Amino acid sequence: MNIIITTRCHKLCDFCFMGDLRNNGITDMTFEDFKKSVSEMKRHNFKSINLMGGEATLHPQVIDFIRYIDSQGMKTALKTNLLCSDDFIDFCNQHPYMFEPIMVNTDIPSKYKKGHHEWLIKNLSRLLTKVKPIESYHGESKTHLDWFGRITLGLDMKEDMYDYLFDYKKYGLNTLGISLNMTVPRKYFLHNTKLGEVVVKIVLRFKNEGFTLLQDGCGMPYCMFTDEHRKILTMYLLYVNSGCSFPLDILPNLDVIPCMMLQHIRAKVENGLEKITDNFMKLRQNVDPQECSGCPHFYQTCAGFCLNGRV
Repeated sequence: MNIIITTRCHKLCDFCFMGDLRNNGITDMTFEDFKKSVSEMKRHNFKSINLMGGEATLHPQVIDFIRYIDSQGMKTALKTNLLCSDDFIDFCNQHPYMFEPIMVNTDIPSKYKKGHHEWLIKNLSRLLTKVKPIESYHGESKTHLDWFGRITLGLDMKEDMYDYLFDYKKYGLNTLGISLNMTVPRKYFLHNTKLGEVVVKIVLRFKNEGFTLLQDGCGMPYCMFTDEHRKILTMYLLYVNSGCSFPLDILPNLDVIPCMMLQHIRAKVENGLEKITDNFMKLRQNVDPQECSGCPHFYQTCAGFCLNGRV
């Protein structure tokens, strides 16, 4: 579950799916509203909280928020572009057990504004990368990652386009989340097995370099892959699916939505999680297939993919 603590951002990403939330001025969640959000999540037995923006580290009280999450016996899973202050990096290094994990959005170096890629590399080089031991689990010592990378695949994706990430291994990168660009109209991905083959080649390329790969974001269209593609993806890509498992987002004004693609389904945070879940399940059970007539794996319901399909 995500708490969108601010709409502030650097406006760098052409694949951003925040839409009007990013473009309609700056909105910051107040500390009191943040406490209400955390309280509601504790009531539902969440053990960690995803902090997002915009760019979450631009919120003036982000460190206070993370400290508060820790005081409630929970951990922070931070989604960030890591274009943040030295003080924030120092805080992360001084309090590593508060994070589980840090998820870093990365882009092709040439797409960054002047000086921003150097800023990212500086922060990656300063972020502690040792694997942290955590509490015993059934008598065994568990570990989790300090951080992992995230990339977004668009229509221009090529097999070797993301090889720059191999250089990040020295900063501790060994896990990579991949997703398709949510701003691209779905029709360009449907039945596009050529792009599906590129996705598979990218997965194999990183797997052969020792990376762990996981699917991040919405499902990828079932019809984008051949039977052989699906076998490879299910073997090497964690969490792979063509369906929807909505994350639940709490917005700065305390509205709860299933995800950014389904913002028309809303409720207030108090008891809103149950309402949103119930409304979404009704939608999922009563979808009306449109663009892909007769296909059980895709429904033109949102900017994402399918509510029911599985690879």
